[in-house]
Order: sequence, then structure tokens, then C-alpha cells
Amino acid sequence: MNINGQDIMIGLIAGAATALLCLGVATGSGLSILLYLLSAVPIMVAGLGWSLAASIIATFVATIAVFVIANEMTALFVVLTTALPAAACAYWMTLSRPAEEIGGPQGKLVWFPFADVLFRMCLMIGAAFIIIGIAINYGPELMKPVLDELVANLQINNPDFAFSPEARTQFDAAIVGMMPFMQPLMWTCVMIGNLYIAIKITATSGQLKRPSDDFPTAMRMPKPSLIPFGIAALLSLVGGAAGLGASAILGGLAAGFMLSGFALFHAYSRGRAWRPFGMFVLYFATVLTMLPPFLMFLIGLFSLARNMPISNPPHNNSNE
Repeated sequence: MNINGQDIMIGLIAGAATALLCLGVATGSGLSILLYLLSAVPIMVAGLGWSLAASIIATFVATIAVFVIANEMTALFVVLTTALPAAACAYWMTLSRPAEEIGGPQGKLVWFPFADVLFRMCLMIGAAFIIIGIAINYGPELMKPVLDELVANLQINNPDFAFSPEARTQFDAAIVGMMPFMQPLMWTCVMIGNLYIAIKITATSGQLKRPSDDFPTAMRMPKPSLIPFGIAALLSLVGGAAGLGASAILGGLAAGFMLSGFALFHAYSRGRAWRPFGMFVLYFATVLTMLPPFLMFLIGLFSLARNMPISNPPHNNSNE
């Protein structure tokens, strides 16, 4: 891996941008939270448009900056959930090989399948939340103040509301068990959204080497993803630390299948007169209930695919 002055400059700028976007969330404003959700974009752009070296430098810069300005746990969270996945995702998206190596046309490049990028991102985000959970000693004791505050708010809004001891125990167990699943699921969706934005920015700048993937048709999970999904689903029923860890992997993978379902709806509705109304109903219902995401998950679960885009060789490319 060669590192030149441009890689260093891009890495420094991207890393500083990511750190600022992450640290700004401390203000608590709505805009700062939105910007935090976009914090992976600078590192992805550095990797997609310039080099792996630039994204690695950006990862180090962002992590060190957050560590110095905030604390070690915040830095750990940023590097595991944002910086490293962003750099890895950009690296996978720039992998290519001669098409003739896999029986394709000569003089062309075949690019790493987007389905495999999605699959790896799901696993990486799930694993990141497992490590964070271990670092903070996640469990009922850690969540007790949060659960007490949640119950207190419920009682303020409804004074007649009260838990029996048995119901409170079940409620606490449900929330503690749900969080390791929901966090990777939601953050995987955020990271794929970041990737979409980063690709658009890089393509607009003329730096994108990979042919732009059509997300509605390319966003599918590969068949091998069913194996860890099934294993994680079974282990999540065990309970304890193993069950919580399996739930994190399950959440990340569930996000991949769910996103595949939404992408399939986007592809199917193209050119149809009812598309705007259908999109409105789908996403409005998604905000109100969990039924549409669950249906999209089921659709994605049974719509597995693995397409590899082909293009002419660019001037500079990474080889798988």
C-alpha cells in the first residue's frame, strides 16, 4: 500500500470531518444528531474516491481526535461503529479483478459484489456492538437506571399505569433483550445510507472508479448469509451473554434482509403510475408501525442474489 501526500491530506481532512460530526452530537440539537448520522460519509468518500490509505489515515485521525477531546469509551464506539466499518466498506467497494478470471469478457473488470459488501457490513456492525457491550458490561444492572426512568415517564403520562412485580420483571427483560437487536439493525441501515450518499458525492466529483451500483436492483443479501442468520436466531433463544451477542448479529443481518425488501419494492414500482402514492403509504406506515419493516424483511429473506458489476478498467484500480 503506497501512501502519497494526497492520501495524507485527504485522510486528515476526512478524519477531522468525521470527528467533528461525531463530537457535535454532544450539543443535543436536532441538527447535530442528523450530522452525527452522516459521520461515516467523509471516510467512505476518502476510500471510494482516493485510496485505502486515505481511509485508514482518516480512521486514525477521527479516533485519536475523539479520544483526546472526549474519552476512551466514546473513541471506542466511534472507531467500531463508524470509522472502521466506513473504511472497510469503501475498501470492499473498490475491489476488482479481471473479468476473464471468472469466465467474463476479456479486457473488463468485475467488481466485488454489492451483496457481499452488505453482508459483511451487517456482520461487522453486529460484532461491533458485541464488543461495545462487553466493554460497558451491558446487562440488567447497567440498564436499570434507564428502565426506571422509562417506567417513571410512563407513569407521568398515565398516572393510573402500574406494573405488577412480575410484569416489571418481564418488561425489563424484554427491553434488555431487545436493545442488542435493535441497535445493530438501525445502525446498519444508517451506514448503508451513508454509503449511498458517499457514492453519489464521489461520483459527482469524478473520483468514483467503480461503476455506480443501482441500489434498488443491487441491494440483495447473498445466499451464504442464511447460515449465520439461522445460527444467530437459534443462539438468541439461549439467553445470557451468548443470547445477547447472538441478538446483535441477528439485528445486523435482519437489517440487510429488510433493506433488500425495501430495495425490491423500489425496483418493482419503477415506472408505475402508483409509485408516489405507494412510496408514501409504505414509509408513512413504517413510521407508525413495525409491520412494513417486518414484511420487507420477509421479502428480502426470500429474494437472495449476488450480482457483480462489470466495467472497463480505470486508470487506477484495486485488485481483489
